[in-house]
Amino acid sequence: MRNAPGPGRGIWAAYVLTARERAGLTKSELARRIGKDRATVGRWEDGKNRPEDADLVALVAQVLGLDLDEALAAAGLRPGVTPPATPTMDLDEEIELVRTDPKLDEDMKRRIIALILERREREKAAAIEETKRLIDLFRRG
Repeated sequence: MRNAPGPGRGIWAAYVLTARERAGLTKSELARRIGKDRATVGRWEDGKNRPEDADLVALVAQVLGLDLDEALAAAGLRPGVTPPATPTMDLDEEIELVRTDPKLDEDMKRRIIALILERREREKAAAIEETKRLIDLFRRG
């Protein structure tokens, strides 16, 4: 079983692991594409650390086809801001709930987290469509 992630690192660990697996890349392939070593990616996925450079997060997001703002939030970053010591988003709490459940094995955790991230993508797309409809209604009015 993997070590528990350090404070505030769990969301990045789950986010990058799920995205990398969804993209069909190995740790080595992702590391090569972002100019890092495999151990760095491994430490991210184990929750031992996370990138503290917004440019590196942007590169990871590009390689994995992720939304930059979402990737920065998962890493606890905004351009030019140091990551917080503890999670600040409600979304962190949701993923941490899964990651820290002792009755779930690692495969179950990965699958649940993947479903959570997929649900968030659907909800985000639905919210964008709803906003477009509202804008359209107000334009007509």
